[in-house]
Amino acid sequence: MILGYFDDMREVLRRIYALMRDGGSCSIVVANSGYKGIIVPTDLLLASIGEEVGFGVEKIIFAREIRASSQQIQELRSQFGLMRESVIILRK
Repeated sequence: MILGYFDDMREVLRRIYALMRDGGSCSIVVANSGYKGIIVPTDLLLASIGEEVGFGVEKIIFAREIRASSQQIQELRSQFGLMRESVIILRK
């Protein structure tokens, strides 16, 4: 499931990059998630994928702290402060 998400997002970023003018920017609002008791740093992974595609990472802005889903809250209790929503700003 997680691998499929990041494969899809890689394709989305490739297409955005191909259509964007040089110097243009792209902002993505994304939340980290928890899966089987492990925090998935979605913002950092998407920024890395953006770089692989050709973007420069201008910045990653912490937007807010979030709570884990009800299915994950017990398993992620010790990692509470790591759940966040971020804005990734990419530039071509």
